[in-house]
Amino acid sequence: MKYVVCLALMFSVALGSTAQNWRPLTSSEKYNYVDAQNNYVTFWADSVSVSGSDTTLLLNKILKKVKNGGSQFYYLGSYLENQSQHFLSSLTIEPGGNVYFRENDSIHYLLKTAAGLSDTWLFDSLNNITATVAQCGTQAVFNTPDSIKVIALSSMDTIILSKNFGLLSFPVFDSINQYIKLTGIEGRDSGVVIPDFYDIFSVDSGVVLYYRNYYSSRWVSENEYQKVKINYIIVSPDSVQWNVDYWSGKFIHGNYGAGDDTVYTSGQNVFRTYQKSTFGFGDFYGGHIWGNNVAGQHYKPVTVTTLPAFDHVITKSVPYNQFCMDWDSDTVFNTTMSYQCSDIKQSYILAEGLGMIDDAFMQYNYNPYPTYRGTELIGFIRDSIAFGTIPSDSLFTDPNIIPPDTTVVPLNFSIYPVPASDYLDVESTVATDGFILTMYDVMGRPVESKNLNNLTTRIYSNMLESGIYFIHITNGDYSQKFTIMVQ
Repeated sequence: MKYVVCLALMFSVALGSTAQNWRPLTSSEKYNYVDAQNNYVTFWADSVSVSGSDTTLLLNKILKKVKNGGSQFYYLGSYLENQSQHFLSSLTIEPGGNVYFRENDSIHYLLKTAAGLSDTWLFDSLNNITATVAQCGTQAVFNTPDSIKVIALSSMDTIILSKNFGLLSFPVFDSINQYIKLTGIEGRDSGVVIPDFYDIFSVDSGVVLYYRNYYSSRWVSENEYQKVKINYIIVSPDSVQWNVDYWSGKFIHGNYGAGDDTVYTSGQNVFRTYQKSTFGFGDFYGGHIWGNNVAGQHYKPVTVTTLPAFDHVITKSVPYNQFCMDWDSDTVFNTTMSYQCSDIKQSYILAEGLGMIDDAFMQYNYNPYPTYRGTELIGFIRDSIAFGTIPSDSLFTDPNIIPPDTTVVPLNFSIYPVPASDYLDVESTVATDGFILTMYDVMGRPVESKNLNNLTTRIYSNMLESGIYFIHITNGDYSQKFTIMVQ
């Protein structure tokens, strides 16, 4: 009777919902999970195979670090590609609701999705773990009521399965009391949808970004501040280009007696190109370490205290070895000769709609003086609202360069002495070219005409009769009039 009641409840709630029908995953969607350390992992079907009435989802693989050692200054490490995650390498789904979790050809887990309340079965035959449906009920999943089953394992772990959203919670079997929990499904826009390369690097026109670049080695240390104004972006299938105006001030300090220096860049227009492959985005998995491309594998939401809490921030951390790559069929690189290797580590933090907000690099150079360099976004202005630290424009201006005098002096003429006897000086406030002076007597007859091409022009009046005269200075639409007396 309990079995019948459980099925009736689940059927009534699921009417009209997405027809996932208790399957842990579908073949066409990506499922984002978060672990106890707030790291995100993503599962999807790389391919699908059908055998009779059974459907097998071949799941995406990841890169795993399997060894780390060496001295303080040297790095030893191996990274294995094509490694399975929590749901193993494939799921085989039978029409009756049995789902087999396989690693290669070996069955590890059996999930009976059609089981009713109190039904029990052998879940993990390798470790003799049994499963029992302990509870049937409803639960809000992404704000949508759905039927769920709580499955208790004899290992003291639990699995929560949703009819229309799949596995809500699944144990991390190599850790005690830890789980991965469903946080979003891409394709349905449910929950957390991890931004892609274009979401991150598509920055709005007019946004102004402020960076600090730093560099430190045995001989020199540098701090460079940059102001970057986005004019427009160009999106292509494998990259995003920013057209920017940028200003910078670089402050260099030399160690061990080396000199200091300061370098400025003012208002330079350039393109900045960001390649999709550099940051490991896409739906492929290659043999090179940058081919580690699992959506969300290195995804972690963070809050940057000086900036707003971003909706999505991706962290990709990639340690790699420059000198000692030893390739084989399933190992990205592997070495046992520490003296051939230097420790090089690099990580990026990428923010949706802002691009790269942190880039950190460290390398040991066979001595106790490592090299560090990096870039951090310290502030930005978007829609006239400032976030974080906005440096003064004086930081990007060379104090030794005297800016040109851009004061606008109004054009004006003056005439003296008045009254005049032997001559008149016509003086302008700015250099003149194309101005004409015409002098008229009281009858309106022109008595003198002269081109004004200098700051001061002299007109001799000793041949004029005493009396009142009118002077007009013209150039196109410009006109200025004077009345003078000649003695």
